[in-house]
Amino acid sequence: MKHELPLGTLELPEGYEDRSSYQFLSAPSTLDAPLARGRGSRIEGMRLSVLLTRVPLVGGKLEDVLGAQENGFRQTLPGVTSVARSRWKHPKLGAVPIIELAFEPVPGHSVKQTHCYFSRDKSKDVVTLTFTTDGRDKGAFESQIAEVFEAFALQD
Repeated sequence: MKHELPLGTLELPEGYEDRSSYQFLSAPSTLDAPLARGRGSRIEGMRLSVLLTRVPLVGGKLEDVLGAQENGFRQTLPGVTSVARSRWKHPKLGAVPIIELAFEPVPGHSVKQTHCYFSRDKSKDVVTLTFTTDGRDKGAFESQIAEVFEAFALQD
């Protein structure tokens, strides 16, 4: 299913829009919020989460954004076990900077995130496409992540 959004166009397989649950996103200073709460709530097998957002272009350079993001992850996320940078080849947008990280928000629950950074010409921000998966299921979502990443298109 194709989603035309102000920041870009995403093509996601059927079933990616789930209005039966809530996802809470907060500022880095409040990342200690529980993953699940309430009577009878529990964390079950994780599905791929896709988040599209933007961050300010600090100092006018993408490299400065990557450095600030990497430092922020290390300082604010609980139980960070690894942070690595690389580049993925996008079919239309070329080499895209990536930050991959793994962390344990609660002991025994591993989360893996892949943050893709797309800079737009003459823009004061960077579009980020973030994939979040269960860190124990390495590779379980690789094909879905690749499909969404390759189909992503920036909006002007």
